[in-house]
Amino acid sequence: MKTVALAAWALLAAPAAAATVSLQAAHIYPEDHAWHKGLEKLAEVLRSAPDGDIELVIHARGSWGGESDYIQSLRQGLLDMAVIPPGAAANASKNLAFLDMMFLWRDRDHWRRVVDGPVGERIAEMIEAGTSQADAPGLKVLGFWGGARRHLLGRKRTYGALNDLAALRIGVQDNALNIEIWRALGLSPVAVPLRNSMALMEADIVEGVEAELGNAAALKLAAVAPHVTLTSHAITLRPLVLSEGTWKRLTAEQRALVTRAAAAATTLVRELEPAHDDAAVQTLRASGATFEEFRERSELDRRTADLRRRLAEEAGLARLLRAIEEEAGEPTR
Repeated sequence: MKTVALAAWALLAAPAAAATVSLQAAHIYPEDHAWHKGLEKLAEVLRSAPDGDIELVIHARGSWGGESDYIQSLRQGLLDMAVIPPGAAANASKNLAFLDMMFLWRDRDHWRRVVDGPVGERIAEMIEAGTSQADAPGLKVLGFWGGARRHLLGRKRTYGALNDLAALRIGVQDNALNIEIWRALGLSPVAVPLRNSMALMEADIVEGVEAELGNAAALKLAAVAPHVTLTSHAITLRPLVLSEGTWKRLTAEQRALVTRAAAAATTLVRELEPAHDDAAVQTLRASGATFEEFRERSELDRRTADLRRRLAEEAGLARLLRAIEEEAGEPTR
């Protein structure tokens, strides 16, 4: 009897095992997408930690809703982690749409130099400060994903020159800055969530869509838009974010673990996403897509340069634009 009592006392005296923290992460793409692979890597690092008490539950294929829904869910504490296009967060911080501006990045090397250097740190701080408000938590930046180039996919034809684009009804991201630039170039842009693009093209509401080729292949957009114009008019920048409310609930050790896991995931995605983007050319060709290089990209860039600078000035981001241009080796203005 005494032995039983001692055993019971020992169980009561032992410290309770720490409860596992369950984090919810979401994205809109299938399980073979680079983002899903990145989140799986993040979950693996969390699981493999000797004292790991964090699990990551991944909601793929838009099962949590569209990307525009993620911001509200993150700020309400329903969703913990997501990969977001800056335009989707524009209502939380209008400056974020600037990061998706056309012709902001000269090439992938320029993109990497910026996001991995001091300017990238400034961008992360801008996101965190711009989304944090007294009545709702903001977003903690864990890494920058993306690096894929955006092109045009058309229902009926390719568009090799600027004149070919006149009055084109094109599905674009819901980004007020880029919509203004598209209009200035003579197109008729329509804000369309990418996963809804196929239905809108089938209904002849838009004649084409702008997208990364990897995402276009994943969503099988070539089934209705098989004509690809290689414009490289933008390179995506997609922050991996954690709800600030979630970040504050984590212990210092858990924050360090999440930061380390996010860094490993970011390294993997940086390898996979551009590679998947390039490989998508073969996937789309195999599905019957046709390709044409856009011949006047430098002219598009030149025609939009002054407008980009004016929009940056109006957003209070002229200094940030100059810093990005300097990383490309362009003269300051």
